[in-house]
Amino acid sequence: MAANKIFEVRVLIFDGSNRFGPVREYLEKEEPIMGSVACVKLAVQLVDGTDDLLRLSNEAVGQSQPGRIVLLAEAFVTRKDQGWEATPLARQIRELFVRNPTHLCGLIALLNDQPHRISDIDAVLKIDDVTPELLKQKLVQVSTRLWLKSPVTPPSSMNNKDAFRVRCVQSAAELKECFKLRHRVYDELGYLEEPVSRSLSVIDMDSFDTKAMHFAAVDHRSEEFVGTARLVTTVPQHMGHTVIGNPSRVVRDHAGWAKAIARQALVEEDRIFHEKIHQSTELPFPILFNSGFGTKYRVFMNQYPPALGGEVSRVIVSPSHRGFGISALLMRAVISAAFHLKKKFLLLECVPAHAKMYEKYGFRLIEGHHCRAQEQDQVAVGMLLNLDDHPFNKAVALAKFDGQMLGESGYLCLCRHSECWKREFQLRKNENRCPLIEVHRGSTIQVKAS
Repeated sequence: MAANKIFEVRVLIFDGSNRFGPVREYLEKEEPIMGSVACVKLAVQLVDGTDDLLRLSNEAVGQSQPGRIVLLAEAFVTRKDQGWEATPLARQIRELFVRNPTHLCGLIALLNDQPHRISDIDAVLKIDDVTPELLKQKLVQVSTRLWLKSPVTPPSSMNNKDAFRVRCVQSAAELKECFKLRHRVYDELGYLEEPVSRSLSVIDMDSFDTKAMHFAAVDHRSEEFVGTARLVTTVPQHMGHTVIGNPSRVVRDHAGWAKAIARQALVEEDRIFHEKIHQSTELPFPILFNSGFGTKYRVFMNQYPPALGGEVSRVIVSPSHRGFGISALLMRAVISAAFHLKKKFLLLECVPAHAKMYEKYGFRLIEGHHCRAQEQDQVAVGMLLNLDDHPFNKAVALAKFDGQMLGESGYLCLCRHSECWKREFQLRKNENRCPLIEVHRGSTIQVKAS
């Protein structure tokens, strides 16, 4: 097990009454993050006014090293009609970090009302109820969201016995595990609507789960589901066998399993998923719902016909398994599946801080697409991957390469010995080091003799 990695977050508090000064030492004690090997370490600074908040925010985004900052103040919200909304100061700070996506910020508002969700605000605290413990809880909660959004470096804990497999989901029970993992991570990120967040079923679902192929990442040692992703797309009925089997049957099975999970949730009085799963829409992809498209989505669909494309979404990795490269393996599986379904493009939507990560796969920003993601209250950017088959398309070359393994074994795999496979999928000389050796021997892939 690796030593705890410290995730440092700077905290700026504008507190005219100096209520929080005496508890600063308590607030700065390290706290573990979501069962991972990481700990959050807060560096708390009390500031004298809103001008200082804005000045220090500008200084932070001017630094070469990525900054992680949480700001807390009463000045972030104002009463509007029967509710609350973010102030120009809050929106200005938010926009500052959106324009500089290598830096991340979280905003916590103090108000004299019951806490509830406010657009552009990450968390709220009722002034009269604030205790040192509750304040620390909120600071850690918002810092955890920044940690989940931050790019990660490979951990040092991966050893010779660690291995992961990514494959198409094969049963309703597996699909439910994916939905539970989505709920766990998205709820921690603050993305879920209140009814979904509080659901007894602790799952995350929507209507696009009945129009998608779902992929799961499984820990070889524990058989724990540690990652998931989905490919929202259409499949012609006449299409034959592909690298994921019969695609029409896959989509049909996954849709049936999703509906069965929603029915079970309804029995448990979680009506929200029955409503979501049966929500009708003419739009083929989740990204088209979001505010950046508005009424222009028809123009977009004329340029990129839905039948020729798909969208990768809900790419999730368990916090305890971040940094192993599981999300990359999920993305490769989805891209390879899309290519072998004869799709010409793939869409995705992400927070601006993740755009550079997806550019590594060949995705490019969609011109002018900058919006608020559906139901998530997150500023997002749209990206598109061209899957035209030509010699210079590296994404397609990799999709073909991965398709060989997907087609022959049904999965993509990952272990410490990243070079244990040859291009023709024969194990190298020291193949017995691979923890998946018995799995490989049981597949149709040939194993080279020692």
